[in-house]
Amino acid sequence: MGSPAAFSAKKPGIPHKLPDHIRVLPLCYLAEVCFTGAVIPAFTRVFSFFAHGALLMSAISLSWYYMKNRHGKGYYMLAQKMEDALNEQMNREMYSAYLYMAMSSHCANKGLKGFANWFMVQYHEEMFHAMKIYEYVNLQGGKAVLKALQQPPSTFVSPLEMYTKTLEHEQFITRSINDLMELAIAEKDHASQIFLQWYVTEQVEEESNDNEIISQLVIIRDDPNGLMMLDRELAGRVTTVPTEYSKGLQAALKGAAA
Repeated sequence: MGSPAAFSAKKPGIPHKLPDHIRVLPLCYLAEVCFTGAVIPAFTRVFSFFAHGALLMSAISLSWYYMKNRHGKGYYMLAQKMEDALNEQMNREMYSAYLYMAMSSHCANKGLKGFANWFMVQYHEEMFHAMKIYEYVNLQGGKAVLKALQQPPSTFVSPLEMYTKTLEHEQFITRSINDLMELAIAEKDHASQIFLQWYVTEQVEEESNDNEIISQLVIIRDDPNGLMMLDRELAGRVTTVPTEYSKGLQAALKGAAA
């Protein structure tokens, strides 16, 4: 997966002409106000019922109208170039999760349960990173698009090799996030700049964690006792991010904090 490529220009705004059944809505509401308090209250109640029904149906129709015109005519807060680049990053985060799950499986197969736990926790963190982008793109009027993921490696020579590859991958993700930030600055997309700042900070922590474990593994080298001690230490890592997103990211965050 390469760096975000250039895409098409910004999407146009909302069309000026609305459907007739939506434009007539203010007239219906004005008529109801005029008839309210009239001499024939029964007629007023009936008319009020139909006017409020028209209000509800027109609101639903208006929402559908804009959803139907999202591609090509509807309103977007994200430039197409920004949306495509964010979708690319979302899929990179999902591949990260895929990669760390493969590493967790390899460690479990080798009896290194602590290492397996560490990588499974990392899997959940990467899925959280992907879900943040997924929700942001959708909330900004875009569409989160999932792509096919490359198959990750399934066997590794040693824990040191796994963490070296992990660091290399996180450095790639850091460069990708930096490219996204540069694009947001070029597009004058201040909302996306604020959103991406969290990832910039997160990547500093990710690389620091990897470097720390690599340093320990270099010291341990082929000492099985040292490896077992580190394995027990890594078994203590716990998942601190939400893992269930059916109600949306904010509800997941509240559930994780409870």
